[in-house]
Amino acid sequence: YANAFGSNSYNKHEFGWLVVHGRTGEWDERKAYNYNGKSKDKSLYEKYLHAKIGLKNPDKILKELMDKYFFTASSTLNQGSFVYAIKANQSCFDSECNNKTTVQKTLGEKKSKVLYAPIRSSFYYGGVALFHNSYHISSDSENPNQKSNTGAVFDFKQEVYVGSDDAHPHLYPYSEVDGLVLFDPFIFRVNTKIDLPEIHKQIDHCESKNSKHKHFKQKNIQWDICTINKNSKIITIEYTQEETKTKRYTEYKELYVVNHKKLEYAFEQESDSREGQEWIWNCNFAIIDETQAEVLSSLGHAKTEDDNWDANEIIEMYKKRMREIKVKK
Repeated sequence: YANAFGSNSYNKHEFGWLVVHGRTGEWDERKAYNYNGKSKDKSLYEKYLHAKIGLKNPDKILKELMDKYFFTASSTLNQGSFVYAIKANQSCFDSECNNKTTVQKTLGEKKSKVLYAPIRSSFYYGGVALFHNSYHISSDSENPNQKSNTGAVFDFKQEVYVGSDDAHPHLYPYSEVDGLVLFDPFIFRVNTKIDLPEIHKQIDHCESKNSKHKHFKQKNIQWDICTINKNSKIITIEYTQEETKTKRYTEYKELYVVNHKKLEYAFEQESDSREGQEWIWNCNFAIIDETQAEVLSSLGHAKTEDDNWDANEIIEMYKKRMREIKVKK
């Protein structure tokens, strides 16, 4: 980050190296260099700013990270073809958008505060999107959304001398910041279609004492319909089956979250709770549309280990249950 005058001694730039774990999204950062506008440091600063990533001839800080994470001089990084874009109240990836604000982070995990203008990632690879944000306003009277501003604003503030006759420094809001967004493209796609936090709130509500339930039994199957409001309900189905030969009792549970007459989330579980026989399997599904279910998470050994298993089976199970309710009525 820097002030507006470019060459004066109150500039300050900080930069370094960042390693992002491709599977977990965790990151490890090392600050490599500060530049405070002094001429003797300028050549080193220019080297860092304009040189290619130095895997073959790394500096001390990068060498430490390469040794820790087993990088080699032949390691390569090819940029993905997708673009992550951030708008005022939307995030977009691969032409799909959701109505959620994305917060960028920079080294030191400083978070972006406000997004004044839409911005597209200058780099994307493996769940990491990089943005270059630029913000400059010389007075409160100016329009903060002027065309020269790009992307998000960070709360970096510096004391700079705005004139040679001024003996006191002033805060001058000017910054150029590289911000990162780490995200899971799969979860992003799910969140584009359904509101998972809201669904979890609905489930919690139906488990509270204040919720309204309708219970009934049909062919040894116990039904529970929780009405949240006129547009939302949760249907829970439980039953037990016994295998004659093995005398094994398996308990089954199905849960369906329905909003505006559309199935959005489902949960399926199989278990045996007998002492000494305990085992469990369950699976959480996001319903992207009427024909496609995505597995959010699963626990235990059962259906999900079968190569021929199709997650969309849960949608057919739901349709079967809806037919059974109609027959009861």
